[in-house]
Parts: sequence; C-alpha cells; structure tokens
Amino acid sequence: MRRFVLLFAISAAFAIAVPVSHAEGVPHYEIDKWCRLRAHGGPGTNLCVREEQEAYDSVKSIWNRFDPDLRAKCVQPIRGPYQSYVGMLNCLNEMAPIQESRGRAHFHY
Repeated sequence: MRRFVLLFAISAAFAIAVPVSHAEGVPHYEIDKWCRLRAHGGPGTNLCVREEQEAYDSVKSIWNRFDPDLRAKCVQPIRGPYQSYVGMLNCLNEMAPIQESRGRAHFHY
C-alpha cells in the first residue's frame, strides 16, 4: 500500500509539471494557478497574468522559428510544479544565437 501511495504521489507531481499539450505547437500551461501561487492570491495575480499573456503572445509569434530540440530545452520545468511563459520566452531568447548560427552558410573547400 505504501508503495502505491508513493508511486501515485510521484505520478501526480510529474503530471502537474508536464505541460498540458505539446501537439499544437506552444505548450499550454496553467497560468491562472501559477499566478495565484506566485502572488499568494493577492493583488499581484492580475499583473502576473498580464505578464504571462504578453510573454505567451511573444512565444507564439517566434515558436516556429526554432528547431524542435531548442524548443524542447525551453519546455523543461523551470522551477516548481508550474511553468511560465516568461521563463520560456527568456530561454528562447537565450537560444536565439544558436538557432541563428544553424542557418548560416558554411565555408566549403
């Protein structure tokens, strides 16, 4: 019984940390829950939601410019059980030089 409870707890924690959907492009995160947790349910919740919305809109506009392996690096959990589009946008911005270098011409003898 203890083994089942432990396995269930681990499975539940993993399920929370994984994005809701990868199939249609940009992963879907539970931003309302993330922002309530981050702002402790206080007035900062609305600011958090607005920041996440702006970041999501930016991520959505650049998502297809990145190779799948670079996108996957930015989808990994950033911290805690919830993920953030602000964090994902920061990660993609860090990956931009790598993506850009992949498209450059190379010298051939």
